Amino acid sequence: MLVMFTALVTMTWVVDAAATTSIAACGQSLSKRGETYVLTGDLTSSGGDCLIVGADSITIDLKGHSISGFDGTGAGIREGDAGWLATTVRSSTTKPGTIQGFQYGIDLASSTRSQILNITSKGNTTNGMILGNRALVKGCTASSNAWYGIEALDYAQVQDSVASANGAGGILVGNSSLLVRNRADNNVNSEFSDSYVSGIIAGSRATLTGNYVGDNAGSGLEVGPQSQVNSNYSENNLGIGMRVSCPSTVANNQSYLNGGSDYEMYPETCRTTNNKHD
Repeated sequence: MLVMFTALVTMTWVVDAAATTSIAACGQSLSKRGETYVLTGDLTSSGGDCLIVGADSITIDLKGHSISGFDGTGAGIREGDAGWLATTVRSSTTKPGTIQGFQYGIDLASSTRSQILNITSKGNTTNGMILGNRALVKGCTASSNAWYGIEALDYAQVQDSVASANGAGGILVGNSSLLVRNRADNNVNSEFSDSYVSGIIAGSRATLTGNYVGDNAGSGLEVGPQSQVNSNYSENNLGIGMRVSCPSTVANNQSYLNGGSDYEMYPETCRTTNNKHD
């Protein structure tokens, strides 16, 4: 009897934890801690913010739908007056969810441990997404935003994502960040053609592995000291192919046909192994 009672209690807890709320319109504050909010269709904002995060551990599931801005103001998804812990924005279907036409596609700049999964953020007048410390971005695309595609603070993880055709840069992250198998290409300021627009910029103690950077109007990638830069590919950037501050380890990279030098390491105290270039 005790075993049966324990099992029933456990089953009840699981049902409560999986509670969901449907979202059919913009202009809502999502304020129930631990809740999953699921879009039932495409949303369009008449101006300003669409959805506002108001509690910890909120999940917003776009389910392949879009959130569209009206006039390039506000954010598709924004934190409230203060940052929150463990906000997840995702599309649980094979089709990515899309956020477009706002000032910021996603603004969680003061939040911690945010997760952005399978989301496309495009055509926003500032950033595709701006995130705080310890953010995870995976399987996302940030394109044609006027400023950065993906921006995050320290301890960010950006994996299997694309940042393309953004006006100030593709991916910008802080110290102790991890970037794996991303593509940052064709980031160019269309209004100011002489602007130096780089593909990836990371702070110190970063790890960059298996990233592609090409056809950017600045450096392919720029990395701070005490970093690991391994097995990345850079080509056809107008600036330096790979610019790394030393001491760092730079190994097994390829860098070709860049407007500046293929590699720039300063001061020249980096550990280098098997890097290929023109």
